[in-house]
Amino acid sequence: MSEVEVLRQTRWNGTGSPADWIADNCGCEVCLASAPNRNGPRVSSSVDLRPDESLISAIMRTAAKNHLPRVSRLLAAADGVYHSFVNLASREDVDFTQLAWTARLPAHDVEARRYQRTEIHATLPGVIFHGAVVPAYDIRLKSRRIAPSWLRGEPYHSAIGHHVLVPHCPATGEILIERCPRCDALLSWSQLDMTRCQACNLDLSGLDGERIGEKMRTATSLMTDLIHPHPARHLAAHERVPSTLAGINRGVLFELGWRLGVIMAGHDRRDRDDMRNLPIAARLEIMACGSQMLANWPRGLRNALADQSSWAGKADAIASLRQLAAQKSAWPDHRALLLDAIPGLEKSRAETVKLAVVAGGNAAETTQALGVGQKVFERLRASHHLTPALTLGNDNLHQIFDVSPHKQMIDSLSDRIGINSASERLGIGRNGAEQLCCLRHLDLLDQDYMRDAYLERQIRRSGFQKLFDTLETGSFDIDEDERVPIMQAIRIIGGREKPWGELVHAMIHKELEYHVDRDSPWALMTRVSIRADDVLRVAGMHFDRAAFPDFEFGLEMPRRDAERLLNVTPKYMDEAITAADLKRNSNGLFDREHVLERAATFISGGEIIMRWEGGGRRKPAQFRGRRKLERAGPLGWLRSEVERRMEGEPLRTEFGGL
Repeated sequence: MSEVEVLRQTRWNGTGSPADWIADNCGCEVCLASAPNRNGPRVSSSVDLRPDESLISAIMRTAAKNHLPRVSRLLAAADGVYHSFVNLASREDVDFTQLAWTARLPAHDVEARRYQRTEIHATLPGVIFHGAVVPAYDIRLKSRRIAPSWLRGEPYHSAIGHHVLVPHCPATGEILIERCPRCDALLSWSQLDMTRCQACNLDLSGLDGERIGEKMRTATSLMTDLIHPHPARHLAAHERVPSTLAGINRGVLFELGWRLGVIMAGHDRRDRDDMRNLPIAARLEIMACGSQMLANWPRGLRNALADQSSWAGKADAIASLRQLAAQKSAWPDHRALLLDAIPGLEKSRAETVKLAVVAGGNAAETTQALGVGQKVFERLRASHHLTPALTLGNDNLHQIFDVSPHKQMIDSLSDRIGINSASERLGIGRNGAEQLCCLRHLDLLDQDYMRDAYLERQIRRSGFQKLFDTLETGSFDIDEDERVPIMQAIRIIGGREKPWGELVHAMIHKELEYHVDRDSPWALMTRVSIRADDVLRVAGMHFDRAAFPDFEFGLEMPRRDAERLLNVTPKYMDEAITAADLKRNSNGLFDREHVLERAATFISGGEIIMRWEGGGRRKPAQFRGRRKLERAGPLGWLRSEVERRMEGEPLRTEFGGL
């Protein structure tokens, strides 16, 4: 559970540190189980843990904050493990309940940062790395492997530094270092100050570390985020993989992507436990290839096999895949996934090659050749976009399909993303994605077979990803005190649709400067800020639907889109639905025209504050005191009355502090 939930459920009285209160009052199962064993000396104050922080970092920061000369003092009070602590997370002879008590840390946070042993298969030991199953040889604890940016502000060590296959910080792109650039000493954990080299005292936080290119950081992001200890990152990455992979452990998916990347990128298949010594460029190439394989599973693998430049290369790749799926050496999930993707892997090598390149077959094989699920296949067959080349039997039909004439359909099916998913990742709502389609910034897949195959409209995934990457990498340097979050700035627009099309167009063409918080994994526009001076410019933007008479706009919108169009909070949205001020259809969606009519009738407090106060929480004087203008309902005030009451009042021209 989150810290906010713990503080609320345990009724924090507001005194002392929230971290101390959580450490002693968390009601989760792990913390409750450890309660009877809490005793002995404790430090005076706790540290606020970072979501991706390693256990050794948390313990060292606790020792430093409490002015202990060495971390061994803290460990000795817990269980006398002062003689060796760099491998603390993987130890099994430590009383971690006592350690949590001594360090004033929640027992569940300490437990989650342990690297407990597991067995992947009979000959391969593994560990649980922040919930991901990984081979034990991929975790290195002795050296202090860091990115300089981790040491700025409140220094800490991210647990991603323990995973030796990841060569860079996924958030910043910095190459991780484990040796001092001045004296070449291996960075160790021998002193409490994590910002300095223990040998020459160089301030590592001041280094301008080498970074990988932004294109490569994006290409490897699925793999690196799957294994990342930060919950927001690995949860978002898990949502990016196809549904056939959704229920599989993140570490298992990372290992599958890694091994496929090695095969398809053509790297020397050295012993797996020696791949930590591959050059950084090779590891990045492998992870970029693995990310592509996982993101487009299983069609990405089949396309890679079909695109091999020579028969010998294709046969070699399939031979490697056969070895990867072998009964004795395979990870159990890997074997099942590979046999499902290429059913002939268990047969002869020649038969495997044949089955890997065949375009179709029976219903199951055609489903796999198309890279779609059973429901989509059935819709395509029912709408006659797929017709059998051969039908056998009377009562029990056996149909054979040939998909070779359907290259365009296959390309569309393999390069698509639902418009709802795209709008959620952009954070602009479905109507915003439709506007971008009108302006040709997104490619709408509007063919008959796409409409018949999917319940929601589809757009081209590659074009969407290009737009997303262009926006994310086009960030400007804007002083923090000059930034206004765009999601708050756009509240100044009311009574009509948000002009996301024109706004994004201006961002792409560098006509509107903006800043992107690249460290956050959330939806794009929730991480974007613009200059305060540009808020009124945004207010003047419009999107004219009448200019696109041939485009079929959606007639309904989901709740979140309606909330943003009306500029209301979820609380007022609930009240409006209960009071029947807003009508929700039987499918849970809202009629677009009805919501627009409500937006033209009512004006929310958020829009009022943005227009006449420039942000903050305080409304104008006309909405305070005994003679204040009263709300007309959950959706706000009558727009006509507000415009009449505020006539002559100057609109705010300065924005900031949002």
